[in-house]
Amino acid sequence: AIAPRRCSGSTLACLAAFSSATAIVAATALGALARTTLEGAGEPAPMTPWYMTEAAATTQLIVVRHCDKVANATAPGFCTARGYEHGAFLAQLFGSTLPPPTHIFARRPAEAEPDYADRDLWMLWPTAQRFGLRVNATLAKEEVPALAAALASRQHPPGSVILLSWDHCQVPWLLQELGCASHLCRRCWSDVDFDSVLVLSLREGAAPTVKSLREGFEGRGRYRVGSCRNEVGGDRCEESLFVA
Repeated sequence: AIAPRRCSGSTLACLAAFSSATAIVAATALGALARTTLEGAGEPAPMTPWYMTEAAATTQLIVVRHCDKVANATAPGFCTARGYEHGAFLAQLFGSTLPPPTHIFARRPAEAEPDYADRDLWMLWPTAQRFGLRVNATLAKEEVPALAAALASRQHPPGSVILLSWDHCQVPWLLQELGCASHLCRRCWSDVDFDSVLVLSLREGAAPTVKSLREGFEGRGRYRVGSCRNEVGGDRCEESLFVA
């Protein structure tokens, strides 16, 4: 299993040192606020569990953004204080507004210094701990064709629920590699959107379908795109599909 690397100095200790989402949140700079959220004051509004009506022959791919960061301000490999709380919040959605995952994927982190891929792990680790799952982080962000092949392989039979956090610049590329032609799979992901969830439904012999949801942790904010223009796979998204 891959856990976020251990932090140094007075920063947060590695998430692997904690045994529950509550303990994770207690270690953040805004722990008191987060504990209130977990105890009920800020819980997301109840939603009808859409996944209860999905066919058993369908594989669900749930795509989320990594933990929150501030561009050009948050150090690589780390999140904002609220970003650490976000991972704990996400973990509580599974089994209520989202189906419990059976597999989890993230980008491969660097072997030495903290890097951007670590943010995937900070976001996913509370969910991995809650459900006792390993995080598959064997592929780098640019290995999207290989990732698509892995997600569509027989290792994930119908009925599987795959949770994925990846660089938002490669998400449209990935969804298109999996056969999605919807505008939701072609539009760029806003640089400042950490709350959206895309759910791709894969069924053998049928075209994929996709739905867009929101976690309810952050407000929508104003769309801003542009950071992906020079990224590998960035040409696979269309900025014009966003409506401000």
